[in-house]
Amino acid sequence: MSTYIDVMSPIDQNRLGSVPIASVKKVNTAVAKAKTCFRQTARKLSPYQRYEILTKICEAFEARRDEIAEMITRESGKIIRDSQGEILRAVSLTRYAAEEVKRIHGEIFPYDILDTHTGKTAYVERHPIGVIAAITPFNFPINTVMHKLAPAIAGGNCCVLKPSPKTPLTAEILRDIFSSVGLPDGMVEIIHGNKETGEALVTHPDVRMVSFTGGVPIGEHIAKLTGLKKITMELGCNGALVVMPDANLNDAAQTAIDQGLGTCGQRCTAVKRLFVHKAVKADFTKILLGKVKALVIGNPLNPKTDIGPMIN
Repeated sequence: MSTYIDVMSPIDQNRLGSVPIASVKKVNTAVAKAKTCFRQTARKLSPYQRYEILTKICEAFEARRDEIAEMITRESGKIIRDSQGEILRAVSLTRYAAEEVKRIHGEIFPYDILDTHTGKTAYVERHPIGVIAAITPFNFPINTVMHKLAPAIAGGNCCVLKPSPKTPLTAEILRDIFSSVGLPDGMVEIIHGNKETGEALVTHPDVRMVSFTGGVPIGEHIAKLTGLKKITMELGCNGALVVMPDANLNDAAQTAIDQGLGTCGQRCTAVKRLFVHKAVKADFTKILLGKVKALVIGNPLNPKTDIGPMIN
């Protein structure tokens, strides 16, 4: 059995590189390193230190935007304009998480709702969870990753990230960025692998929380494995676009294309259903088909391309 994952570009099937498949032993090592970092460093970082780290990550994303965008496109087949836009979203999200660091605080309130509690005050403190497992899909290899990592870092947690085996090289750029901005060693561990790797990660006793984005069958499988761990999952949607008689039909048709065909429709946020009022059905359909016929299909690295290849 192969111990590496070869990364093939959906653009031309050329080999982009390879990453090692993490064995159960490697998973255990990564979790142990994250746990040690949490106990010795991460939970002790001041809010300002966490804010500063996240801000530096934003700056690194902006400085290496072209490099990251090209890798996303080569790995996933996403058109270069969308890859550039994804990085901007990741920057915005990470900056938001940095600002939220300043607002992670507890509450103090009167506790005299019972006679026995007269004169007493209750308070709530917020503490980091610990080691979090993050498993992400191929379609947003930086934005979805940062949806998990940025809030975790903001809260003083440590993460073990298992990115999609289809887009692992973008995660390797993230590894380099995290190191360059001074993220404590072990605060984000990155492993690559298969089903065995993922199962070893989500069932590890020192993993306190699992955050997963992907399909329903795998989400159900993870839920059965994790027991009483905290879980957050995003398992897609059945997105609908409703077009009413008073709608701007040109804008509605463009929205249907942008949201339905972006990333070749391979994303949870894609428009999957159109509900068009019968009064505007004919006009809307004419406009929509005209726009679809005008789309440019080709190499996603070309800025003029509208539709690139599916990932497989």
